[in-house]
Amino acid sequence: MAPLSRESILDVFTVLEGLEVVATRIVAERGSPDALATLERLVLAMDQSAAAGRLEAWADLNTRFHRAISTLSGLQLLAEMTDRVLGRWDRVRRFFFKGVLSHRVAQAQQEHRDILAAIGARDLPRLETLMRDHNRGALAAYLKYLGDRA
Repeated sequence: MAPLSRESILDVFTVLEGLEVVATRIVAERGSPDALATLERLVLAMDQSAAAGRLEAWADLNTRFHRAISTLSGLQLLAEMTDRVLGRWDRVRRFFFKGVLSHRVAQAQQEHRDILAAIGARDLPRLETLMRDHNRGALAAYLKYLGDRA
């Protein structure tokens, strides 16, 4: 596998943003109450992990949350592609956990709650903005950290 570089991080978040904009839109348009309840349970578990300072558990739940959105879209190829990108993101996350992700948990968690609310409200324009901002905020944090280390 290629080393972690600025380009590999940009690749992960650019592709993930596109996939997640589509997946969240589909879940908001077609999602059942059970689908929303699944996402609500994950966000609640993430809130609890963050509050308890269990950041590795939060990070694992974060991956499950993003994976669940793609799975709930009902599009197999989208779910497979998202799973592949999340696998790459997991490598980035583990490598930079203390320098980036651990400092972004509170903000990311608020973004997850906002995304969940927009899905529930079927507010597609807001949802698209939130997903783009969520991915771009994470990307910016990783790139800033890389720049600060250079």
